Amino acid sequence: MFGNNLKGEEMLKNMLLPKLISMNSLNFDFMQCCFSDKLMKVKDKGDGLSREGSGRVSIMRATDELPNCYTLECNYASGKRLNHLFPKFIKETEKIEPESYITDEKSQYYQDYKDEDQSPPYNIQVFEDVGKAFCIGLLDYIESNPVTRLAISPFKNIEGVKKDILSKNPIFIPKPEPKAEVKPKPAKLAVRSNTLRA
Repeated sequence: MFGNNLKGEEMLKNMLLPKLISMNSLNFDFMQCCFSDKLMKVKDKGDGLSREGSGRVSIMRATDELPNCYTLECNYASGKRLNHLFPKFIKETEKIEPESYITDEKSQYYQDYKDEDQSPPYNIQVFEDVGKAFCIGLLDYIESNPVTRLAISPFKNIEGVKKDILSKNPIFIPKPEPKAEVKPKPAKLAVRSNTLRA
């Protein structure tokens, strides 16, 4: 997934959704996502057009740096690695939802490729799972997911995921200046002289 290169808090928001998608799909690789300024301006070799004309860059510029503009590209072969998924926690019942074969790294689909140090060849089910993970990631992003993996993860919630992103990526987010404590000034006493002059 390609995202735009932004600053501070907007960059953190920009990286948060792809991170959440990777936490909901074995096959979506957050490490392969790119948010570089260079890729926003690079020109394609074939037609010479730059990516500044792409939808994600154009929308970001037209909306005064809307952070969640992406280009999602999928490899037709396979990925470099599999993610580890935490269990799906059902908030209402406080139970764990079972995994499907495409989200269960212990399923036969993945076991056949366990020794090859890569993910199996992609198929329609993998692509559908990435699409589903995108939607689930959106629910996590707005903190409205009734069946979330965050609750069982070491991150616990969105703030924990943000801290993890910040610990691994050089994003500078200035801390708000503490408000100076305003101490009341002592009242000046006005002294009048009541002496009469002759």
